[in-house]
Amino acid sequence: MTNVISVEELIKNKVKYEKSDDKIITATLAVPSINGNVKLSFTKNDIHDFHDTTKNIDPNLPKNEADELYGNAGYNLVYSIVAEPNLRNKELQEAYGCKEPFEIVKKIFEEGETGDIMDFAFTKAGFKNGKVVEVEDLKN
Repeated sequence: MTNVISVEELIKNKVKYEKSDDKIITATLAVPSINGNVKLSFTKNDIHDFHDTTKNIDPNLPKNEADELYGNAGYNLVYSIVAEPNLRNKELQEAYGCKEPFEIVKKIFEEGETGDIMDFAFTKAGFKNGKVVEVEDLKN
């Protein structure tokens, strides 16, 4: 028999179940190419901003232009969620010859690492958990 949660239970445990887009999520990740760790700090809203940016890319653009815009959106996301080291440091950006602030991400991390950082953030923010499964109703 399937146990469907009641409205009363949801109300009683509101504090436990309620999700917030403003809650700060922090984590430390090991990044092999720099032989060190980075600290992330972000909210679910940061991930929403990334999705809003990518869904507004014109689907009629040539593939190479669209790919560049998608890539830059990803670099911007990583740039905005890496708290330490401070990727916004002007001296760091000048040392690496960055024309745009987010370019520091391309210059420091491997592309796969950038993707891994993004995937980690999506999962921690609740966008890629994969924990919801179908429950079969067993009858006697």
